Amino acid sequence: MYVAPNNKLMMHRLLQDMGRSIVDRESPIPAQRSRVWRNKESYDLLRYVRSSIKMKGLALDLHLLMEEEDKLKCEHIKGYRLPSDSLQEMDQLKLLQLNYVEHVSSYKNFSEHLRWLCWHGFNHGCLITHLSLRNLVTFDMSYSRLITFQPPMVLQSLKILNLKCSRDLREVFSISRLPNLETLILWNCHNLTYVCETIKGLANLGTLNMTGCDSMQHSFSFPRLIERLFLKDCKLECTDDFPLTFTSQISLQYLNLGNNQFEHLPSYTHLKNLRVLDLSMCSKLKRLQGLPSTLAELYIYYCESLEKVAFESHQFTLQEFGYEGCSNLSEVEGFIKLVPLAKLDELDLGHMKWLKGYQDHELCLVGDDEIITGRSRQLQMLFEFNIMSMYLLEIKDLNMNPEYMSKSTALSFNVPLCPEDRRLKGLNITIKYSISGENWN
Repeated sequence: MYVAPNNKLMMHRLLQDMGRSIVDRESPIPAQRSRVWRNKESYDLLRYVRSSIKMKGLALDLHLLMEEEDKLKCEHIKGYRLPSDSLQEMDQLKLLQLNYVEHVSSYKNFSEHLRWLCWHGFNHGCLITHLSLRNLVTFDMSYSRLITFQPPMVLQSLKILNLKCSRDLREVFSISRLPNLETLILWNCHNLTYVCETIKGLANLGTLNMTGCDSMQHSFSFPRLIERLFLKDCKLECTDDFPLTFTSQISLQYLNLGNNQFEHLPSYTHLKNLRVLDLSMCSKLKRLQGLPSTLAELYIYYCESLEKVAFESHQFTLQEFGYEGCSNLSEVEGFIKLVPLAKLDELDLGHMKWLKGYQDHELCLVGDDEIITGRSRQLQMLFEFNIMSMYLLEIKDLNMNPEYMSKSTALSFNVPLCPEDRRLKGLNITIKYSISGENWN
């Protein structure tokens, strides 16, 4: 087992093949094996055999089967209804996949030992009340036609509920019947408008993914102990009714608010556990202040209106900072600040006031297109850790008479000692240089 770059737990293909080989050797007859995963074998088993006392895992995906069979018998498979007794003697089943099986004649024969049920394309508007779910740990109903979701009973064992891309889903009721739920995925449930307020009482819910839930009411309650929260593509605005403060969610470690409509966000200095904040493509966001200094990763890709980023302390510890496409970003407080020369007065410049004569000059910007596109070509002063610097192209000025010269690629000089009654506060270094070759940029 290994963790993939997308943070998914994966099994190496060789290990997977080895396990399948071991199962194949159990018997040449699929019905006498403990697991069946080939779609054609699963289809024939459910249609013709309808029993297997040894079966612990069964996987059937009709969409894949139609592709595998090159769409042979496509119409027959599409409308296929499982016989009422097809699962009757599979009472040891722990893992069951019935993707895009549209009709099941009877739900009473499902094994009470089921721990994992995957039913993509579930064809009912609500859950069947007598469907055996009591011992489920993972319930995957992605791409379902559910209109409402309401657990038929208290499911103490359920930890993962996946309703991804259930585009007809509008309401989620009685979520408190899943007291030990750890992960809830509502990704791309575009018509979802209501999730009952009891969700805030789920003490173990650590991950909530509501990416693309763009019809949600602003009165939605978030679990108090949530650690990973995905609210990307939700058309969110920061208002008095929905301030996005996350005041009670002090356990938050990962927060994704990408591609939303807010122009500003409140201070997040109270989120001491927050390590990753993703605000990519929030094109209306103008300012970002009060970020916790413990933040490790900040992503603001293509926040085109963003001008300033500020942390609660200048001693922040960013390890990853993505800012491509932020054409108006001019300041990360405590780190860098860009100020157009035209906005600085002679008092700001001190003995470098002669630079004001170049304030109308423009530079040819060089670098990654994703960074320089849309940026001003005005001369700007860069303030970096209290150091001022500026680059001028082909300048000819009496103030730039060199005192030290070198034709090599290196130049060194000694800094004079200060008098005992004085303290060195800074250095003004002006360098004139020429460059050549293909890599001069």
